[in-house]
Amino acid sequence: MAQYQKQWEDLHKNGGFTLTSKGEVFTPHQGYQVGLKTFLKTALSDLSENGFGFIMTMAVSNADENFVGGWIEKVDGIQYLFIDYSMHIQDFIEAMESADVCDQLAIYDHRRGISWYVADFPKIAEVRRSRD
Repeated sequence: MAQYQKQWEDLHKNGGFTLTSKGEVFTPHQGYQVGLKTFLKTALSDLSENGFGFIMTMAVSNADENFVGGWIEKVDGIQYLFIDYSMHIQDFIEAMESADVCDQLAIYDHRRGISWYVADFPKIAEVRRSRD
């Protein structure tokens, strides 16, 4: 668990984290993180610190060249831990298009420290279609 103790603390303090495929902390100051697929969704109350360490070991070992991200989100009054594989993209439009294609709800903006929701930008799909 000690290897992922900082991520456990970041979840509770900052709401999330991003790691490289080698398990190193990834903290860019620009660009967007776009989810590719979910590795895990579980109620945070069901997870111990040691269980989190095991899950992270498995997630990183199966990450290939992707990033591993985790965050806490409240759904129907329950706090869930989400762990997913993601990619880092510099361009906002490209990131939103990728999120749309990958059926993601949002992207994470590293510079602003916020999430942008795909549903809030319906015209992006139109821009993509006009390029085709």
